[in-house]
Amino acid sequence: LRHWAEALHCSEDVLRNWIGYFLAIHDTGKFSISFQNLRPELLKELQNRESKIDYGRRHDGLGWLMWQKHSEEQEEDEILASWARAAMGHHGRPPGDIDQTLIANELLIPVTPADWQALALFYHEVAQIFNPESLSCQRNAQWRKTVKRFSWWLAGFCVLSDWLGSSEQFFQFEEQPVPLHQYWISRRHCAEQTIQAAGIVSVPAAPEKSFSELLPHLAGRDPTPLQWLAGQISLDGGPHLFILEDVTGAGKTEAAFMLIHRLMASGQSDGFFLALPTMATASALYARVGDVFGQFFQNDRHKASLVLAHGARDLSDRFRRSWQPEPQNERDYAADESPAATHCQAWFADSNKKALLAQGGVGTIDQLLLSVLTVKYQALRLFGTFGKALVIDEVHANDEYMHNVLLSLLRFHAYAGGHVVLLSATLTKSMKQELVNAFCAGASYSQPTVTSDAYPLLTHMARQGIVEHPVAARAEISRPVDVVIVSDLATVIEQIVSVANTGNCVCWVRNTVTEAQQAYQLLSRHIPENRLEFFHARFALGDRLAIEERVLSRFGFLSGPDQRRGRVLVATQVVEQSLDLDFDFMVTDLAPIDLLIQRAGRLHRHQRRMDGTRCNEADQRGRPCLWVYGPQPEAEPKSTWFSSLSKGSAAVYPNHGAIWLTARLLQKQGGFTMPDDARSLIEGVYGPAAAMPPGLEAVSLRVDGEKKAKGSQAGFNTVKLDEGYATGFQWGSEQQTPTRLGEPQSTLRLLRWQDGQLRLWVDQGFHTWELSQVKVRQSFAYKEAPQQLLATDLWQALEQLRQQWPDRGKWIIALPLQSEIDGWWWGWITDVRDKQQKLFYHQRWGIVLGEEKWTQLTKGT
Repeated sequence: LRHWAEALHCSEDVLRNWIGYFLAIHDTGKFSISFQNLRPELLKELQNRESKIDYGRRHDGLGWLMWQKHSEEQEEDEILASWARAAMGHHGRPPGDIDQTLIANELLIPVTPADWQALALFYHEVAQIFNPESLSCQRNAQWRKTVKRFSWWLAGFCVLSDWLGSSEQFFQFEEQPVPLHQYWISRRHCAEQTIQAAGIVSVPAAPEKSFSELLPHLAGRDPTPLQWLAGQISLDGGPHLFILEDVTGAGKTEAAFMLIHRLMASGQSDGFFLALPTMATASALYARVGDVFGQFFQNDRHKASLVLAHGARDLSDRFRRSWQPEPQNERDYAADESPAATHCQAWFADSNKKALLAQGGVGTIDQLLLSVLTVKYQALRLFGTFGKALVIDEVHANDEYMHNVLLSLLRFHAYAGGHVVLLSATLTKSMKQELVNAFCAGASYSQPTVTSDAYPLLTHMARQGIVEHPVAARAEISRPVDVVIVSDLATVIEQIVSVANTGNCVCWVRNTVTEAQQAYQLLSRHIPENRLEFFHARFALGDRLAIEERVLSRFGFLSGPDQRRGRVLVATQVVEQSLDLDFDFMVTDLAPIDLLIQRAGRLHRHQRRMDGTRCNEADQRGRPCLWVYGPQPEAEPKSTWFSSLSKGSAAVYPNHGAIWLTARLLQKQGGFTMPDDARSLIEGVYGPAAAMPPGLEAVSLRVDGEKKAKGSQAGFNTVKLDEGYATGFQWGSEQQTPTRLGEPQSTLRLLRWQDGQLRLWVDQGFHTWELSQVKVRQSFAYKEAPQQLLATDLWQALEQLRQQWPDRGKWIIALPLQSEIDGWWWGWITDVRDKQQKLFYHQRWGIVLGEEKWTQLTKGT
């Protein structure tokens, strides 16, 4: 209220009355005879009327139409139309545009004279209750722009208020007439109870603490230079943008904790949301935040809320669920719309929507991006970000589409006075400049030029301007890494086996699941099964979580000689980010330079003795060496330079020019020293001076064109701050307007058909149907196999089981698997060409798509 009253140059009392007025008239479309006639028996009993008018136009659109007609007659200021649209659009998107002929021709409006009379009386009584005065200020162009912009947050507040106020637990129906002003007074205590029960009361922030007080589990350790700077940097008023660039393992997350805490302690923020690139990394950080969450707040009779927000949130045992008892359903609506109470029930059960309203949240970056995409309930998510510090990790990993959506989010959040902390191990200057420019555009700051080549670096953008703080690197993470580029697969296999046989632990990071399966098959000829681990994303979730736990125990921070000795992990990009793993030797497929730096961060990550025991002195394992499997960077590469060695890698990383520049730079230098070389490596591949070889120019131009197309699509899919809460967008579902681009995927729910019984793949414990699921390419698994491919008893068992699932199998593909030899299971699937294919699954191999690939793996060819 304070922020928007200042922005609109009016008093808080005036703005409060206007907000109350518009929220009170949000459902006036229900005065229409067409809506009243949804219950004709009540229409007859209460109003002694009958009608044959069907409920064609939704009540939100009717309300918007009726308000426009009323405002014309009352000569109300048209500039407030954006607020009325925000109030009427409380079902997740703005009401549809109304043809002006409808307003002019009352015969086309499903509203009778009696409806208009009742509505006019209602408008009058609401105005008496809230007494909205004129917004006394200079109504210049800037003021009018602010009125429109405010409508985005007003729309979200209206959705929240509507859902809370529709709970029959606290607001029962009245059976006798009650004057409206008396009802208003008598029900205000019910509103207080509803808010308390919902758990959205803000808990006061704790006063500023030292690093060891805020993070007691790190007591006894000195803060890193980056963490120390986060505790000292000036936090004068106005929106703040922090960009923290440092190597993996440098404590960026704890530095962000300190910035969040100081912003909250100074009254500039009342909560936070931490956004991670994946569900796995979000779940891991959620556990860490839970250990220190209470340090951010004062002891209070209320308890602050901390929620986890991503697609598999329910699998976290630490996740506190359920804010609100389920309201009763209202059944008297058209088939294509739901009443507010139903939305309330679904919303409070869905942490992904309520997460941004909690005082503390951890989740995937998708949850934040949805607040500026043209999807239903976008405004509710945007309202949830208000007043919060947003922390976004691994921002360099965003593709062009996600990056441009993030730029829109920065503009919105800065305009609302919010603060943002961006974390990255590797960030190009051009990307950083775009991030700074977007934030400055929202905050109405002049746009500076980022200039510093220092690394590590803390960039701070505030009202006073930009300051780039070079940060000293910690001695224990400053280290050289030798790099060897190898193009012969047999040599790679021989080296991995040799290193493992000496007792060292090894990781080979492959660029695709298929290539990882091939490598696992080749290594299994030389390394016993009990020393060979396999980890990628194409496992049933239950199996994947078990593998991840096993990998962390054998290669993680707490691992020792017994767990590590002679073990080999074959993995894909799932080990690239945020998993705290440490290997003695590493091989990686050739990939872009920023990803190779990330992967190298898992090489000698912890200080250890020769036998793998952790220690506090210098690492005794010698100089780390990273082998890169890929083509040699020949001086004049052909267009097929990268794809000739690996078509899969070439498809995953289509910018083959950047791949060639990466290989050439590493071969020339023979390695790198972190963090000293981080900036020169990134700019050497992505900077303006990077020269592309002629043979790869066509490929690079195509990639640049695709990047621009993705950026354009992001511009099309994001809401526009200056246009206000309006209908000039294609509002769709989250599937129609995604947070990430890429090949569409299908969710498979795996089932076992054995001994005449059909069971979920994971059929013990909680969340079994989620734990039995895995995602694959939609082009391969487009829909379920036809009934005739399944035995009659199997088909009948599937239909019976489907009825027992909470979702009835909607939006997933049920895949019954039949037993094969040696632990393999198989089932039928239909691809996008409507052709039936076999899919194979093994708990150690994961999913194999197609009988040909399965034969190659199992026959060793």
